[in-house]
Amino acid sequence: MPPPRERRTHMAALVGSRAAKVGFSGAILMVMLMMPVLAGLFSTKVGPWHSGKDDPSPYLCNDSVCHLEAHYFDQKLDENVDPCEDYYGHVCSTIWERLSVDLRTVPYLSQSPGFLYDGLRVFADAYQHRDVDQVQQSRHHFGHKILLFIASCVQPASRSLRETDSLGSVLKYLDLEGWPYDSTPRGRKDVAQIAGKVAGALALFPLVRTTLESLPPSGSKQPPELLLVLGQPTLPLERHRHLDESRAMDWYRDLVARAVRLFYTGRDHESIVSAIVGLERQLAQALESIPSRKRLPLFKMSLASIPSGDRWDWVAFANAVLKGSAALSSSQRVAVRSMLFLQRLARITHGAPTAVLLNYLGYRVLLAMSPLLPTSAEFLVPLSVEGRRIAGLDRVQACVQLVEKVFGSALTVVLRHANPSLHHPDTQHKLAGLVARANRSIRRYIKQASWLSGEDLNLTLNHVSGASVALLSPYDALSEEDMNQYFVDVPMLNEHSLLESYFHMKTSVQRKYWAVLQRTQNSAPAVAMNVSGIDVAARLRELEGVSSMDTSYKYDPTSNRVFLPYGVMGFLLHVKDVLPIHVPRFLHYVVRGLFAAVTDLQATHDDVRRPSWSRATALRFAHRSWCFLRQYTEALSA
Repeated sequence: MPPPRERRTHMAALVGSRAAKVGFSGAILMVMLMMPVLAGLFSTKVGPWHSGKDDPSPYLCNDSVCHLEAHYFDQKLDENVDPCEDYYGHVCSTIWERLSVDLRTVPYLSQSPGFLYDGLRVFADAYQHRDVDQVQQSRHHFGHKILLFIASCVQPASRSLRETDSLGSVLKYLDLEGWPYDSTPRGRKDVAQIAGKVAGALALFPLVRTTLESLPPSGSKQPPELLLVLGQPTLPLERHRHLDESRAMDWYRDLVARAVRLFYTGRDHESIVSAIVGLERQLAQALESIPSRKRLPLFKMSLASIPSGDRWDWVAFANAVLKGSAALSSSQRVAVRSMLFLQRLARITHGAPTAVLLNYLGYRVLLAMSPLLPTSAEFLVPLSVEGRRIAGLDRVQACVQLVEKVFGSALTVVLRHANPSLHHPDTQHKLAGLVARANRSIRRYIKQASWLSGEDLNLTLNHVSGASVALLSPYDALSEEDMNQYFVDVPMLNEHSLLESYFHMKTSVQRKYWAVLQRTQNSAPAVAMNVSGIDVAARLRELEGVSSMDTSYKYDPTSNRVFLPYGVMGFLLHVKDVLPIHVPRFLHYVVRGLFAAVTDLQATHDDVRRPSWSRATALRFAHRSWCFLRQYTEALSA
């Protein structure tokens, strides 16, 4: 959660008069009613995609949630604080009498993903002391490995400066020990090889989505092939042509500057940051310029042609691994890892200098590793790749995230032991209420969308209406025996060095995926003889799983389902009633998940097998999506 902003005291004059309060509320109401008119008057200054007619943006992009909380709590909150000027200071007021707790000291702990992190920590500690002998005798069991690591990892004694040393060794392994480079380094002609190492180790391809597709056999006796194909840009930042004209670039530039400052504070710090941001912008613009119905012809590779053998090949194998902890499926987005990574980046950006490319690569390494470093909280807030940092639980969060990277969906088995009421009917009933409100909100937003044509409007409404919301992934039903058999050879993690554990994990776990891939490819010819048009990629789903500890939503475009974070489930288990004032804080998870279903219609317009918007609608949507993600998330995210 972002830290509270400075309190504003100009509201103090309104405290003493009830009439003044009513007058102020009326004024606010008048301003809100005038917003569509004002939007029409100033629409010409926003950009070519903006239309003042039936402008939908005030519906989700406003501060009505602040006033809703102010009205609900009435006298329970600090009236010296304007809720819309200082939302966090208002909501976390010490005068929140209903719970008799100062939420500024434990911000949303029991009502956010932090509930599950802390609950898992408590359960791990209690389980370890329940039967010490049994735990020690069965240390090979994956559940015991998880619980022992978490219980010891969160202890103060586990924190070590070796983490920073480990990052230095990581950069050395990747031939980036001199990062950041202020000039073209001598002897750095092997940029592509450095990129291959980094991409293979960290799954870094930040700008594009890729899919794994099953191709029909090229001949009667040939097996089907799996093909990796680049898709459209992934990050919201890449959807905007007018980056310099929006707050998006200021926000992103600040993120890059904080990352680089972790390792470098020289005079040319600003020039390095500018080069990194500039490279991101060039890549975004280059990808946007490609015709909508044409695939990005940057990287294609047939997985069926990958040679098998005992020799470990990072480059070949990396194309068959998703995030190091889940196998591929036919529709899942994967990270392309290739030794040609920076060569093609340079080609896209018309030959970016070597120093710029290496600085960019070093920045991405630090971005990926930052949650595992014992740095101060101010740097972890914008750099956590797993979601927002949870105040007071940064160490627990880093420990659990590493466990998830290693054990993937196996962590859910442990979570069931820690939270036996996951499938309680009352929990499902409370969830249904949140989902119903979210569905009404997003449908109303879509119906008012002036940027949707009639055909695209009906398509979007049908797509969202057909979306379902769930707390648990369908892949969470794997048995404990199956999980233990798969993870029996995973080494114990080192709680004193999360980075070292991360890299040790990569080799051990990824070898298992290599075996799965080879087994699938070897069995494909025999299966193809009996089944016409077999989807080879579907056979890889035995190891697939949705991120369990993700602090945000997960949208699965294949099944059109939204999976909510476990923190929402922890909240639903914790509270007796979902009061009206609770809805805004958790509604955004569902709304953003359903909004992802809308976004999916834009992101997949290069796939003729799935419904998609027209190109014009997809471009106009960029402005609306940024308005939603920026303002609505700022007000409501936990």
